[in-house]
Amino acid sequence: MAITKIIMCFLPLAGFCSILSSLLTTDSKILLSFTGFIASIVAGMICLWIMSCLHILIFGKLNPIHALKKFFPYALLAMSSSTTGSIPSNMNACDEMGVPKRIYSFSIPFGATISLDASATYTALSSLMLAKIYGVNVPVESILPFIIYVTILTVSAPGITGASLVCISIAISQLGVPAEALGIIMGIDALQHFMHPPVNGFSAVASTLVVSSNEKILDMEKFYG
Repeated sequence: MAITKIIMCFLPLAGFCSILSSLLTTDSKILLSFTGFIASIVAGMICLWIMSCLHILIFGKLNPIHALKKFFPYALLAMSSSTTGSIPSNMNACDEMGVPKRIYSFSIPFGATISLDASATYTALSSLMLAKIYGVNVPVESILPFIIYVTILTVSAPGITGASLVCISIAISQLGVPAEALGIIMGIDALQHFMHPPVNGFSAVASTLVVSSNEKILDMEKFYG
């Protein structure tokens, strides 16, 4: 424990040195492209919200606006937590929507374990961006297999803060990108992490609503109330 505490004291300095080293050895024009990268991350998260709403509308035959209104307070709470840490609040959201406990007590923890949509999107975009920065050519025909690989990779990842960095380090090694490239992502990882738990949580809630609606056990009066 004493050795671990000493290491933890030096970790912030090590992280700072890693980020600074990457910034000093990277072309300034490429660093400016981070604005576009962050914009693509935000666009990807918005697309995932829209897909979850369409899931509720098409397969659950429910109004997604009501689901968004009831989930909004819990989404704000999830921003300061992790996907795993937001499991209790996501369960409370399902309860307010009229989902039986026997359904959401299984689906929400299960979704937080294997359905990390936001993390998969972030890992794929980050890996491809780092490949571009370091001049690694990724053929078009290799992008789809790579996305499938990343999806499987994130299924095995824990729903905790910082898990995406581990996934990115593994993914970029498959593309032939040097490991020190991770230092560039470390600088913005904390800034965009707050978007992941709400997206992952709403995806699990959407699937829970669809199952409950199709099984005719959703309390419609409570959902639309």
